[in-house]
Amino acid sequence: MTVDAIQRNVLWGIGVALLACAQVVFAQVPLENDGVPHGGVQISPLRFEAQLRGGEEYRGTLRLKNFDTEPQRVTLEAENFIVTEDTENISFYPSNRASHRSVPEVSEWVTFSSSQVVLQPGEAREVPFTVRVPLEAPTGGYYGALFATISAPPSDGETSRIAINTRMGALLILAVHGKEPARVEGAMELTPRRTVEFSAPAQFFVRIINSGNLHFRGAGHVTISRAGTTVATLPLASHVNYPGKVRTYTVPWKFRLWHAGPYTVTAQYESLSGLVDLEQSVVVWILPWTLFALIGGLFILLLFVVRYIRTHYTITRRDSQ
Repeated sequence: MTVDAIQRNVLWGIGVALLACAQVVFAQVPLENDGVPHGGVQISPLRFEAQLRGGEEYRGTLRLKNFDTEPQRVTLEAENFIVTEDTENISFYPSNRASHRSVPEVSEWVTFSSSQVVLQPGEAREVPFTVRVPLEAPTGGYYGALFATISAPPSDGETSRIAINTRMGALLILAVHGKEPARVEGAMELTPRRTVEFSAPAQFFVRIINSGNLHFRGAGHVTISRAGTTVATLPLASHVNYPGKVRTYTVPWKFRLWHAGPYTVTAQYESLSGLVDLEQSVVVWILPWTLFALIGGLFILLLFVVRYIRTHYTITRRDSQ
């Protein structure tokens, strides 16, 4: 056996040994993201939704669990929230903010069975709450949050402590049917970024407009087809659409080189109740510049080959005898 062959065998053996060691190490390392919190307090569920009439009550239960090694004090309170115009953010505010007194506030309808609890390490507890809708509440959507503020209770004999509080919450989304008619209505606007796309991804904007007086939750999809054949289906995720607001979906499509040509883009959206069913279509052209560059390159190459043959070779026709 030559020296080079011996060196190759040694290196190959070392590589196999390192790979085996790596597999053993990875097999022995436990996964840290096991889905169980390693500290703090967990609150669930994160959303409560209900449809009520004036004078009715809604009863729910907040579940709390302390995953910390120390006792934790949990203070419960309710606040209202409003949705920004782009529906991307929520602004919370307490019930004593005078600028929002023009509409009834859901935070004033909420009462907890206990507004403060102390959880021992590993302890889980359920805290019931009640939402009482006033009899005269107008038809509309009412939105709030159930907040849990977590802090460590002072130990025996402790006179001072720098408090570090953590706050988490669950959304409370109510549809109230009062004396006024309930209108669950919506409209859709589908627009492409460009009607002719030269480079991927193509982008489409789907705007869902809530023109009624109640919120609705819905979802949908965008299909891209050519000559009756669907080439892509892109989801529109499930969200709540609030009255008077517009939710915009940005839908990208990473088309390929062979997707050149006209396509029909269709957006379909439906609320879970089935009361809102929207559909709209547009036509876009996909003309990948890389395809034209490739065709142009092949054409130039063909011209070069033809010119080379004409320059270096003489083509004659042989007459048959």
